[in-house]
Amino acid sequence: MTDEFLLAIAGIAATLVGTFIVAVFSYLDSALHRSRGAAGSTPDQYMRAGTRGCSSPTACP
Repeated sequence: MTDEFLLAIAGIAATLVGTFIVAVFSYLDSALHRSRGAAGSTPDQYMRAGTRGCSSPTACP
């Protein structure tokens, strides 16, 4: 296996992991999550605030 191939595989894996993390953050901040009744608890409010805190800096170029 060449270095270029391994680098390409690592890039694909990083893209998939990043997409999964963004999907989890989006779910935590979605109306579906709030409609299931978990949005009122105190730990959930901290999780959602942390989600916004992590997503905001990464969205800035």
